[in-house]
Amino acid sequence: MDPITAIGLLAALVQLIDKTVEVTQYLNHVRNAPKERTELSTQILNLQSVLFLLRDRLEEAGPEETRAKWFLSIQALAQKNGPIDQFKEAIERLKKKLKPADSGIKRFGKALIWTIEKEQVKEILDDTELLKSNISLALLEDQL
Repeated sequence: MDPITAIGLLAALVQLIDKTVEVTQYLNHVRNAPKERTELSTQILNLQSVLFLLRDRLEEAGPEETRAKWFLSIQALAQKNGPIDQFKEAIERLKKKLKPADSGIKRFGKALIWTIEKEQVKEILDDTELLKSNISLALLEDQL
């Protein structure tokens, strides 16, 4: 893989980490939320730890490693409309739903209301688990 592809992969990963950090911060401020909020927050934090490991591994990878099987597996996850893109979109939708309104009563009301349906939470949890599993498998390939 050429260096430009490796840099693009790293940039996509950093963007995803940033989005998950933002969503986690919003989740921590939602009040009167059902148990789904806790489950969602836990899963996103678990994914973040895997993403941080992957980011560190990518930053350490030398040119010869970018041709290794694990690196190609990660690259496949980052293809256009692949799992990383799909998860970024899901996180962005979640962020929009959680983001407090800009001012006054809207902001206060938004902080108190959990506006996400159970089906949406399930979809994001499924996406999170799939992405986490795929990244973990690729990292395992690296260790083998």
